[in-house]
Amino acid sequence: MSGLVEVHSTYGRVGEASRLASETMALVESIGNPTLTIRLSMSSIAAKLHTDEIAEALRWSQTVIDLTDGEPAKAANGNTIIDFPLTVALAHALATRGSARCALGHRGWRTDLDQAVAKARSIGPLAYGAIISYSYGLAISSGVLLADDAALCDIEEALALAERASDDLALGLARFTLGVALVHRDSPADRERGLELLGQVRDMCLQGRFYLSLLCGRRHVHRTGAGEAR
Repeated sequence: MSGLVEVHSTYGRVGEASRLASETMALVESIGNPTLTIRLSMSSIAAKLHTDEIAEALRWSQTVIDLTDGEPAKAANGNTIIDFPLTVALAHALATRGSARCALGHRGWRTDLDQAVAKARSIGPLAYGAIISYSYGLAISSGVLLADDAALCDIEEALALAERASDDLALGLARFTLGVALVHRDSPADRERGLELLGQVRDMCLQGRFYLSLLCGRRHVHRTGAGEAR
C-alpha cells in the first residue's frame, strides 16, 4: 500500500494518494509495530503534505520522531547498530514536521529543517534530495526562508550527488529545489539558470521521469503568515 501511495503521487493522482495514505496509516497504527510504522510512514506523510492535510502530516511526523526518540537504533528492537532506513525516516520526519510546523505557524520549524539537513548528509542521494526539497524548496517558494548562499550550497551539494547517482527522482528533486531557490535570487543570471532548471524538471515530468503532480496544480505547503523570512 505504501508503494502504491508513491505511485499515485508520481503520476499526479494526489487525491488518490492521500486517500490511500489514510488507509495505510490506519492499518499500520492497528498493527502497532514501531519499526514498521517508521519505515512505512514517509510516502503517506508526503501525500498528506501535497494535499494540504497539514495536521495529519504533523501528527505522523511527530509519531516517527517519538518512536525513534532521536536515535534510530532504539526503534530496532534494541539493536545497537544504526539501521540505515530508519535514519532516513528520522531525517524525513524532521523535514516534514518542520514543513508542517511552518505551515501552521508553530515554533521550532527552522530547527527541524536544520536538523533534517544535517542528518541527511550521511544518507543516499534520493533521500538527501527529498529532505533538501522539504527543507528549502517549499519554504523559499513561499517566502519564509531566504535563498541565501548557505541554502544554495546545500542544494548544489544535493544536485551534485544526484547527478553522480543517475537517479531520476533524486535529480528531479534537486533540480526543482535549486530552480526554486535561484528564481528567488536578485541576480538576473541566477534567475535565468533557475528558470532553465525548472524547464528541465518540466520535461522530466512530461517524460514520466518525475512527479507529474508538479504540473497538475500542486499547492505549496507553506501558507502566508506562517513565519517571516530568515
